This record gives sequence, structure tokens and C-alpha cells, in this order.
Amino acid sequence: MRDGLLALLGVVAASGCSYDWTVSSAGYADASKDVAPIADAGEPDGTTDASTDVSVDVQAAEAAADATEAAPTLPSCTPAQEAVVQQARTAALACDGTVGQCETEVPNECDCPVVVGAENQAKANYVAAIANLQKMCVPLCPAGVGVCGTPPTENLCIVADAGSSALACSQE
Repeated sequence: MRDGLLALLGVVAASGCSYDWTVSSAGYADASKDVAPIADAGEPDGTTDASTDVSVDVQAAEAAADATEAAPTLPSCTPAQEAVVQQARTAALACDGTVGQCETEVPNECDCPVVVGAENQAKANYVAAIANLQKMCVPLCPAGVGVCGTPPTENLCIVADAGSSALACSQE
């Protein structure tokens, strides 16, 4: 049975190679004639399609590879580096339940929205801590940078931790 399947697979694979495709003088594929391929036939109306220009594609790929090689690779952030941002985030999320708090969104180190308590120094410190972290290392984002869950609810100041009286903006 196994030998029969292998033989059938060989026949199917070989049958796919039985056509002798070449390019006709009109620039179209033609299996019935053996015509030398035309280097750049272009479109039927005589124009050329830049998307098929191999030299441009190769040059773009080489330029992208050079840019990737030139960009410095940052190490992953350590827990100590992340803790600095976490401490600044805790201060920025603080609220006291008054109207007008928890209305400002800022991107966190993973480029996901976070609602902060107010436009104040704590928010500025949090944003600065994120910027410093991103210069030194690649943040430890659970799903990856820019992969975010449900956006946080604005205008919702809740108890920060069970058993605590501290309030913070909701992030759910």
C-alpha cells in the first residue's frame, strides 16, 4: 500500500512539470511554442508595471536589511527597570473621586492606553519614565508591543487594592 502511494505521489509530482511554459512575443505565457523569453515585455499596451521590476524590489529589500543592521538592538528590560515605570504608573493612576479625574489617556510602555488621574506632575513623571525605559531596553509586554486588550474605562475611580483605601483610575 505504501509503495503504491509513493508511486502515485511521484506520478502526480512529475505531471505538474510536463508543461514547457515560455513567454510569447506578445509577453504572455504560452505553452504551445518554444519562443525565447522577452527580457521586459511590459504590459500589452506598451507600458511597464513597476511592481514587477525586480531591480527596484531587490534594492528596497537590501536597503531595509541595511537599516535593520544599522539599528541598535536593545536588550530586554529587567524587572528593576520595569519597577521604576510601575512606581511612576501607580502615582499617575491615583485619584480621589472628584469630578474630572481619570479622563486623560496616555500610552504605556507597551503602547497601550492607560487612563491617568489628572494632567499633573505624576502623569508627566510616568510619561518620562516610559520614555527613559524605551531608550534603554525593550519592555516586557505580555502580548507584544502595541497588542492591547479592551481599552480602559474613563471617569472611573475605584479602590486600587483589596483591603486598601487607596483609589486609582480603573484600567478595565
